Amino acid sequence: MPQPIHGQRAAVAEPPRARVFTRAATADDEARTVEAVIATEEPAVMLDFESMRAIEETLQMDGAEYGSKVPLLLDHTREAASVIGSVENIRREGSQLVATLRFARGDGVADSTWQKVRDGHCDAVSVGYRILSYATIAPGDTRTVNGKSHRASDDYALRVAVKWELFEVSVVAIGADRHAKIRSNGPALSLRSSEVMPQAAPAVHSRNSVTGRPSLGALESALMMRLGINDPSRSRVHHDGTYFTRLAPSSQFERDAEEARHWAPMPLIDILRQAAAHDGVGLEAHGRVEFMNALFTSLQGRAGFSSASGDLLTNVFGAAFVDGYESVYDCTKGWTLEGENPTLQPTPRVRAEQGAMKKRGRGGVADHLDLAFPGEDTQLGEFAAQWTIDEMDVINNSFGNTEQLGPRLLGKAAARLRPLRVVAELLSNPIMRDGVALFHADHGNLQTGSALADGTLQSAATLMAKQTEGGQPLNLRGRYVLVPQALERTASKLARDVELSSEESVPPPVVRSDAQLDNGVIDPDTGDTLDGSATSWYLAAEGGPHTVEVSFKTGTAGQPQIRSGFLTQGQWGLWFDVQHWIGAQALDWRGLVRSDA
Repeated sequence: MPQPIHGQRAAVAEPPRARVFTRAATADDEARTVEAVIATEEPAVMLDFESMRAIEETLQMDGAEYGSKVPLLLDHTREAASVIGSVENIRREGSQLVATLRFARGDGVADSTWQKVRDGHCDAVSVGYRILSYATIAPGDTRTVNGKSHRASDDYALRVAVKWELFEVSVVAIGADRHAKIRSNGPALSLRSSEVMPQAAPAVHSRNSVTGRPSLGALESALMMRLGINDPSRSRVHHDGTYFTRLAPSSQFERDAEEARHWAPMPLIDILRQAAAHDGVGLEAHGRVEFMNALFTSLQGRAGFSSASGDLLTNVFGAAFVDGYESVYDCTKGWTLEGENPTLQPTPRVRAEQGAMKKRGRGGVADHLDLAFPGEDTQLGEFAAQWTIDEMDVINNSFGNTEQLGPRLLGKAAARLRPLRVVAELLSNPIMRDGVALFHADHGNLQTGSALADGTLQSAATLMAKQTEGGQPLNLRGRYVLVPQALERTASKLARDVELSSEESVPPPVVRSDAQLDNGVIDPDTGDTLDGSATSWYLAAEGGPHTVEVSFKTGTAGQPQIRSGFLTQGQWGLWFDVQHWIGAQALDWRGLVRSDA
């Protein structure tokens, strides 16, 4: 079931429409009320916070849920000072939702807004709501939803809100729904906003009920937005003191992201002031330098990041780190084997020779498998880096700039270790346990004069299929074609031809391209410079004991370990460091074939 969506009818990127201002004929000066159409089934262009794309949205009026009264706000601002009255007598009239707007007395904002409404200068309204259930229609498609036919435009997907809950109504200068108007004598046409993003925070806030301050989740989302994370509701992480784990999206995270749009433009120091208030550190009156000095001095005695300010920054660091880590393309997944080592010492892999099982006669004893001990040695390397935020960075509001050299790049660097080590293993062509290079004619896995083509792809597959162990054929299939970037298009066409011509039982090869095969790499383990080739390509079997093993430290699940804390010993700020144990070793030559042009 879809999660509830919180929103407001704020417009996105629509061309202007003509508008006529008229005096609100239904205005009652004595009661300070006016009748208004607060919502219709007219589609409005909205920003979908899940995809961060523009869509059209229509609200089915028979699915509206509301109480006897909801607040009347100014511009969707959820502060007590912006409550200018209440909305009463809410009812459905066909495909419209109609209500009475009652303006408060003795309030300057309410008085000013009432005057503009009764004189016809403000005649647009907008609703704040939560969608409880909906259906999505692809652009250009027609679909019946809840007994009603809807057609999506050719430009946008259409979200049909089947069931939705009304939270508030706002008087706005420009509304998204051109028919949501204060009722008057003449026809009232409206502009749709040309703004790409809503200017006010959407319908439902996540506010601290005790202090009235923004929630830590909203502040966290605000900093993520500043760091270029477009959808913070899907980027929240948890830090257990060692590892970051991405949290599943939730409606609370969506509300945090909505509220965060108000705080994202704020200076970093002001965001930290709000976080410090959650720790009971009342430093609003301090200047920038005094605030930072007092904040970090008060937090240095705390263990790790056991404070609101510390949790805020470490979670934002983690979100940027994970964002960078997951953004790295890895050509090694699928055809490599993953393993674990308990130490940094060389660890031999034991091989069982794959031979035919022998028949056991009555009373006989089963033969033992032939073990090749030791096999290839695997060994981990320890890789590490650190990053700090000095209090001067915060004072200068340079968090976004330092981030470009910080957590996101650290995440990318950690993720790149795997493809770097594996590609280095291929390019270095190491000597195997039998004293022969990984790719060699004696191993039957090297063909020359073999530019990538249909015939050479078939011959490489044949070489692999002929490999034996213990006198028995392994029947290995070339599943992955590993190519330099220069050959990606050629490889993709060949794979497509195989898919079209093969039976369903023979799947096409998976193409994996990597520019490191063209350009070469510097092996992070040895520091050796290894040349690449724009014409050599590889065929690999499914990940198993006949290709390359990527090994990690036991108990890490292949993840980098991350620590954090406050700077001491004459320094003020925060530190983070990252440690990753990883190694790569070719275990066997029989699941790999190299072809040189």
